[in-house]
Amino acid sequence: GQVFRLGVFLALFYFLTVIKLHGYDRYPAPAHGEELLYSWSGIYLIETGVPVSWSTLDYPKEYKVFDGIVGDKHNLFMPATLWKPWLDEPPLYSLLSGGMGHLYGDDRTKVIPPSHSRIPSVLASLITTALVFLVGYQFFGYGIGLLAMALYGLSPILVLGSRLSVPENMIALGVMLSLVLAKKYLEKPSLVFPIATGLIA
Repeated sequence: GQVFRLGVFLALFYFLTVIKLHGYDRYPAPAHGEELLYSWSGIYLIETGVPVSWSTLDYPKEYKVFDGIVGDKHNLFMPATLWKPWLDEPPLYSLLSGGMGHLYGDDRTKVIPPSHSRIPSVLASLITTALVFLVGYQFFGYGIGLLAMALYGLSPILVLGSRLSVPENMIALGVMLSLVLAKKYLEKPSLVFPIATGLIA
C-alpha cells in the first residue's frame, strides 16, 4: 500500500542523491569559468559592496581591475580579465554562490573551490529531483512520477549539469515549483497560486 510506495520513493531518492553528491566537487572539472563568474561577483559584493568578475562585454577601460592568471598555477587557476563593477547579470544567484565561499572563508582573489560554490546548486537539484516526482505523480500517477524522477536523476548531462554553480539550476527548481502550483490551481482556483508563481518567476 502507501507504506510500500513511500519506501520505494525514498529508496530511489536516496540512490539518486548518492549519485548526485558523489564527487560533485571534482566532476565536472573545477575552475569552470561560468561558475566563477557568479562566485567572484557574489563574494566581492558581500565583502566589498561592489561586484567584481570577468566578462566578455565591452566595459569602459577604467573599469578593468585585473588582467592575468587568478589562482595558483599549480592547482586551481584561470586566466581572467576582471571588471569592477561587474553588471552582466542580476546578483541573486551570485550572492548564493559567492556567499558559500564567504561562509567558508575563501580568498576572493583566488579561485573559489567548487566544493563550496556548488553547494546551492546541488541542494537545489535535490529538491528539484523530489519535485520532478511530485509533478509526475500529480499529473500522471505514481509510476510516471518514479520514472520521471529516475530519468532526471540518472541522465548524465542532467546529473553533471545540476552540479555546476549556475543559475539554471535555480530556474529548474522554480519551473518545477510553478508546475506544482499550477496543479493546485487547477484543483482549486485561488489568486494565491498565480501570485506565488509570479514571485517565483
